[in-house]
Amino acid sequence: MKKLYLIGMLACCFTACKPTFTPDAPSAGNADFSRFMVIGDSYASGFADGSLYHSAQQNSFPAMLAAQFKQVNGGDFKQPLVPGESGLPHPKNVLAIAAGCDGIPSLMPVPDSQWDTAGNHDNISAQGPFNNISTPGLRVADLMFTDYIATLNFLKPGELPYAARFYNDQHYSPLQQVQYTRDAIDPTFFTIWLGFYDVFLYAQAGGTGSAFPPGDPGLTDITPLQLFKTNYDSLVQNMVKNGAKGVLINIPDILDMPYFNTIPVKDNNGNYFKVKDRAVTKNIADDEHFLLEMPIDSLKCAGWGVSTPIPDKWVLTNVSPNTEIDFIRQAIASYNAFIASEADKYGLALVDINSYLKTLDPGILFNGVTYNPKFVEGGAYSLDGLHFTQRGYALVANKVITVINSKYGSTLPLVDVNKYQGILFP
Repeated sequence: MKKLYLIGMLACCFTACKPTFTPDAPSAGNADFSRFMVIGDSYASGFADGSLYHSAQQNSFPAMLAAQFKQVNGGDFKQPLVPGESGLPHPKNVLAIAAGCDGIPSLMPVPDSQWDTAGNHDNISAQGPFNNISTPGLRVADLMFTDYIATLNFLKPGELPYAARFYNDQHYSPLQQVQYTRDAIDPTFFTIWLGFYDVFLYAQAGGTGSAFPPGDPGLTDITPLQLFKTNYDSLVQNMVKNGAKGVLINIPDILDMPYFNTIPVKDNNGNYFKVKDRAVTKNIADDEHFLLEMPIDSLKCAGWGVSTPIPDKWVLTNVSPNTEIDFIRQAIASYNAFIASEADKYGLALVDINSYLKTLDPGILFNGVTYNPKFVEGGAYSLDGLHFTQRGYALVANKVITVINSKYGSTLPLVDVNKYQGILFP
């Protein structure tokens, strides 16, 4: 796979070369960006470092888009910001020097020692309507759940969902909140980025849920394709109801993310770790994955992987008939095929973020800085190994802008990726 370079006008703008042409003035083309609405999950909310915090939300990729839209008569863009920098629902990860069970200090992500929760759980719906109603953890499968907030409180006691902060009625389903916001804003342009959690929660549980649930999917199950299609189409129908144009963003290959690729499959002596796959003990294979949240101290000091097989919940395997990795990739491919058909059906722009993020593997170069998916060092992903740094979100914003310009004939300028914050080192 070749390296992707940003060339032409962009290179001339941010390097010493002198352009010999005048770039196009920003224009909206045949789109209207005056009233912008965003529906999504954690990625569109600005989630980073394992939590949702104020400055990350302020630099979400939709906020970056809205800033570029203002250059072509875009309107105000309101988000239901949390008040503090520590995080919701729990403290964000920060880098620190800490000692593990072996007593050896090393640089590692740890929870922020400051937890500024004041105001996090206040309902601020009266300050709306909000242009960005993205909710971390939201699945396409959840769109029709009436009493969505109460359901989450029941399933995850003690973790008040972010939706409770801005939903106009605490009994709403996510789709009802979409409808309320749509009627209040009457958007002329929108983005939808959903579907990640319909498969990620299965992967996060090490494939211990069901890939083919018989009814409504549990939290660790993969969403059945027909349910995904029905709910996703209802959402898109609602957003194009009054003639709004927009962008659909598909689902990345989650198994390419550092969350599933940071912990090696071999020990320091080159021996493959032993794992539990359902009832079978085996050596992990090169094409299988450990989860980043696996307790490393157990690996270092408790004999995990050597004397004790690593529990199934911390590993994704590809052993028939429990071909967890195949189930994940098949679900993503099926969802993405449907999202592409929806974009075609409703005449919307489609951002193939799945293909774009694969170009991170060899590295994306922007103005002398290379971004890749390596944990901590790569610059694109934050300290949870799943969500992006502000710079990573800027790369996403530029990809979305490129697709918008191509689809709608606009000349929106790209954002300067390097001006945003990356990983903060102690």
